[in-house]
Amino acid sequence: MSPILGIIASAMRAAVTFVYTAGGLDNNTAARTTTVEKIKSSDDTISTLSATLSSARYIVAGVSSTTNGYTCGGGTNSGGTPTIEKFLFSNDTRTTLGTGLSVNSSEPASFSSSTDGYIAGGRTDGSTVDKLLFSADTRTTLGTGLSSNRGQSSGFESSTNGYIAGGETTGGNVTTIDKFLFSTDARSTLGTGLTTATRLGSSQGLNSSTAGYYLGGYTTSGTNVIQKCVFSTDTISTITATTNGGLYGRAGGSTANHGYVGGGQTPRTASIDKLVFSTEVRTTLSATLYVALFGPGGFYSR
Repeated sequence: MSPILGIIASAMRAAVTFVYTAGGLDNNTAARTTTVEKIKSSDDTISTLSATLSSARYIVAGVSSTTNGYTCGGGTNSGGTPTIEKFLFSNDTRTTLGTGLSVNSSEPASFSSSTDGYIAGGRTDGSTVDKLLFSADTRTTLGTGLSSNRGQSSGFESSTNGYIAGGETTGGNVTTIDKFLFSTDARSTLGTGLTTATRLGSSQGLNSSTAGYYLGGYTTSGTNVIQKCVFSTDTISTITATTNGGLYGRAGGSTANHGYVGGGQTPRTASIDKLVFSTEVRTTLSATLYVALFGPGGFYSR
């Protein structure tokens, strides 16, 4: 191969990104699972990894560096877990970190900066925010947590801030959106929250370069609404596109141009939705998850 062709081939490989789904509750058997699948964004095909989670769990938080994806916490048969697992994008192998989360975290949310992953809330200790330094795989805990104890929230990120939206408290669902500034880890709460109080939207919300998206969720039943947060103004709106059903408990992940969410229930499904950011048009892939799943986790290769 000529040097020029080699450069072109390398650039094409670099442009291919993947969205991963991990674990979840098998809607047919009600059993928690360990399976990890990945969607190839260049052709919308899906495959199953040989590597799996080390233990069966659902509603897993996912964070992503440029070289690795991480699954953090999640609900097991005996409650939450502090486990953090690392998937190397170059060969899809999995290792388990020696240091886990600071709490046994069930049903947390997450977002990522270019250098760190953040895992927030959950049913065991619903206000804690842990920070994972990608370069060293070390974990610290922020002095400031969420503005209220809650789990089953959704996270998304801009280049400068991370957001935790919605969730469930002892008083019911909330509209609250907390915002974390990556440069200082300071937390503020947006004056305007979600348009609908909801929980169990896509576990990892979708994010373009300009906006974050919260898809579906559980109110008193499932909703098909897609809510949007414009990063430049922190304004919240509902877009015209909807999900393909009143779905909640889904996995999500974003590429530069579009995002994917898969699984969920009401109705129980293995379907995968794709949202094109430039047009905000939603389609449903012909490819599906291997089984109908509730509460899988999601992460993505950058």
